[in-house]
Amino acid sequence: LQQSYLLQGQEASNSIHWIDINKSIRTLVFKRIGIELLESQVKLYLTAGFTISILSIDFYELFLTIPLLQSGSMDFGLSGLSVTLKKPPIILSGGLYKKPNEVLYNGEIIIKISKFSLTALGSYGKMDNGDSTFFLYLLIDYPIGGTSYFFVNGLALGFGVNRRLRMPALKEVRAFPLVSAVLGENPNLTTKTSPAQALDQLSDWIYPSAGDYFVSAGMKVLSFGILETFVLLSVEFGNHLRISLLGTSTASIPPKLNGNVMPIAYACLALEAIFDPEEGEILILGCLTEESFLLDRRCHLTGGFGFCVWYKGQYAGDFLVTIGGCHHPKFRNVHYPELDAVGINWQLDSHLKLKGTGYFALTPSCIMAGADVEISYIAGDLKAWLTGTLSIFMQWKPFRYDFEVGVSLGASYTMKVFGTSKTFRLEIGADLHVWGPNFSCSVHISWFIISFTISYIDGKKVNNSIEWKEFSDSFLAAQDQSQQVMGLRSANDSKAPSCLVQIIDGSLRTYTKDTKESVTVACLERLNIEVKGAMPCTSVFYGKDQLAAFQGELGIVPMNIRNYKSSLVVRVFNEKGEEIQAKETITCEIITNYVPSALYKSGTPEMNDDPIQDVIVGLRLGFCEKVGKEVLPEKGSYSLQTLLERERIILPDFSWCKEPVKASPDYSKEDPMKMIQATWKENGRRKKCIDALSGLFDIKKESSIRDIGEDPSDYFLGNPILRAVGAKKQ
Repeated sequence: LQQSYLLQGQEASNSIHWIDINKSIRTLVFKRIGIELLESQVKLYLTAGFTISILSIDFYELFLTIPLLQSGSMDFGLSGLSVTLKKPPIILSGGLYKKPNEVLYNGEIIIKISKFSLTALGSYGKMDNGDSTFFLYLLIDYPIGGTSYFFVNGLALGFGVNRRLRMPALKEVRAFPLVSAVLGENPNLTTKTSPAQALDQLSDWIYPSAGDYFVSAGMKVLSFGILETFVLLSVEFGNHLRISLLGTSTASIPPKLNGNVMPIAYACLALEAIFDPEEGEILILGCLTEESFLLDRRCHLTGGFGFCVWYKGQYAGDFLVTIGGCHHPKFRNVHYPELDAVGINWQLDSHLKLKGTGYFALTPSCIMAGADVEISYIAGDLKAWLTGTLSIFMQWKPFRYDFEVGVSLGASYTMKVFGTSKTFRLEIGADLHVWGPNFSCSVHISWFIISFTISYIDGKKVNNSIEWKEFSDSFLAAQDQSQQVMGLRSANDSKAPSCLVQIIDGSLRTYTKDTKESVTVACLERLNIEVKGAMPCTSVFYGKDQLAAFQGELGIVPMNIRNYKSSLVVRVFNEKGEEIQAKETITCEIITNYVPSALYKSGTPEMNDDPIQDVIVGLRLGFCEKVGKEVLPEKGSYSLQTLLERERIILPDFSWCKEPVKASPDYSKEDPMKMIQATWKENGRRKKCIDALSGLFDIKKESSIRDIGEDPSDYFLGNPILRAVGAKKQ
């Protein structure tokens, strides 16, 4: 859960109406004018600038306020100003901009001397809660040096206070301001960026958020003179911890061509990696951008890859390894990242087009792959095409497969006679569908005058279910032994424990007895224990008392069990072997989670089944506060013997002494009234504490000593005698 804060004075929308003019008169340039209608006044805006020799000055939103009431007064002001001094090879530029109706300032400084360039972008503002929010981003563009395979051409460094980053989608990585500023490809954020343009870009991506911070560091590297890479590592912390890596990598073959000479291949790869511990996900993604081509700029290359793991929340235990995304025609993508299929899209000329794509994906429940090829020719009313498709789907434990292959060849011609049109179409195609086990198949032949299907279906029932030991070893992964207190193993020598007990909170230390038995020492007030079954439970008991039961139906799909029942029974004993009742000192909380339908659905799972919700997976035990005789006696008091029963007291020796009283400084030559005025002021820290407590308690806040300090002669009948606090009386 994240919470963002509006800046002070920020409005829901910008009420200024702008008109672009872009007219110049000699050295003056008028860029745009604007008007804003308020309740009792009208504001006129002008953005303009002028250039004299090597000096350029731009004025942003120079405004004039015209009152509509006689009691009002005219006003004028300026939102931003930038100054540029350009004398090659030296360029100096800087500016500051304040966005209207917001306490938000944005600025930039650019220093460029020959091949060296330093750019600084920053923003400062105030939030509604009074806290300051700002960030600073520095870019250094200079060939620093290195080896042929790792030559550093630039560095980037930034940080933010009360700021949070909005992570871009994979295709937006190159447009992310902190990346595009280094690449110099975004026209809205380069060395020519105005403070106004920079603010509009940066405010969308780096927004104010109280209690959030980030640091970023980036590097621009050239490898073998061909591969140019920029990566930006960001760590966000405060209310939410997130680590991200954004970057791009481009390659041109051959590299650094001049003029209109076109390379035979150009590839640009956008990279994004995110580690979010609170959301419980690890994402590593990459995709080719639209600028990538092969042989011809019209031959666009597409495709992406991904490695994703989810270990918390609804999709805990899920993962994805893919090249080209998940594009099976029967697959409904719910939470996997959207990635383009690997392929080409080549418009050879105005008539002929070639398109081919492919994909591969591996998930915990299945593997899917496929390819599509299309060649089309369009010349006026004449069309011709050749298409081919392939889709593969395989599932294991229990094993199942489904293959489809299809090809189609056709042509059409549209004839227009006397204002009417008639299309003649000729097409022939064949589709092969194979599935099993048992092996079955069908072939469908289609022609423009006839179509038919030939099928072979093996109706024999095949028991492809697996045994418990194979299911346990395959799907019930062993837990982290560093936190495992106890694991109850299942029968048949299974590797995975069927029940796990973990101390979540309150563990102090662990030691080993002479019998080599491990003992954990815990703090009872903080002790929190989780008992989880390796498989979901349909009911849970503490002792003989049933606490909850699952209302739906479960099964074990790989074992072909349709009606699965499992009970989790928890019992706690003290050191004397006596069972502790839950109502006395133990609190019980049911743990529920999502479980995959591919494993625990009562019937046959489908490819697009959602996880099963609110399934019981364990029980969380807490210990109530001690009451009665264990804390305070019912009557009277404890005896010293009872209090020292398990204590060893060593009484230290004490020597008592009287602290000497210090002598007060001599204030006889000072004017008491002036001294009180200079030192008797209201304590700001005390006032904040009282204001904070007044919301919880009935505190009289009217008492104040400020008035006494302002004019003490109104309160004292004569000059008081001054003495330091705690000093000896004179």
